[in-house]
Amino acid sequence: MIATKPADEVKDVYIKLEKETDAGIIVSGAKVVATNSALTHYNMIGFGSAQVMGENPDFALMFVAPMDAEGVKLISRASYEMVAGATGSPFDYPLSSRFDENDAILVMDKVLIPWENVLIYRDFDRCRRWTMEGGFARMYPLQACVRLAVKLDFITALLKKSLECTGTVEFPGRAGRSRRSRGLAQYVLGIERFYVVPKQPRG
Repeated sequence: MIATKPADEVKDVYIKLEKETDAGIIVSGAKVVATNSALTHYNMIGFGSAQVMGENPDFALMFVAPMDAEGVKLISRASYEMVAGATGSPFDYPLSSRFDENDAILVMDKVLIPWENVLIYRDFDRCRRWTMEGGFARMYPLQACVRLAVKLDFITALLKKSLECTGTVEFPGRAGRSRRSRGLAQYVLGIERFYVVPKQPRG
């Protein structure tokens, strides 16, 4: 069962305001999943519109956190890329040896966030609106689309090679499935290219 308590009822877990100072705000709590946090200089932290913030404005925050700030800790899972390199080869692990998302749990223990890094401060309405109005909702699916497009392209080629090896590539049922798979792969790759289409002059 998934817990659905508001943030203000799980005060020891969610990132929240501890206190306000002249230098900035002090925050504590944890964030999951902080993908690729170990590879960044800064992380953007905040509640999205889909999350329940409860009634306490101390949870209605959005800020940019420097990863070298005192009190910031990361609990990272083992790297798939590292494991693939240590226990096999790119032939054994064709995808995970080349592509990895280093997920982590981000823990903040009384971390000072300077005022210039605070984007939203104790404002429920802005926290709920930023996803759509800031353009995030339109752009964040791009990384998932690229990742899945690469995997689907690989699996499609693997299917074609398997059919060729077994001599069944021309069987009507299997040929049809292979074509559908290729069509789906090209459809997803087309969506990806639509996202990153270069700017065109408009007359």
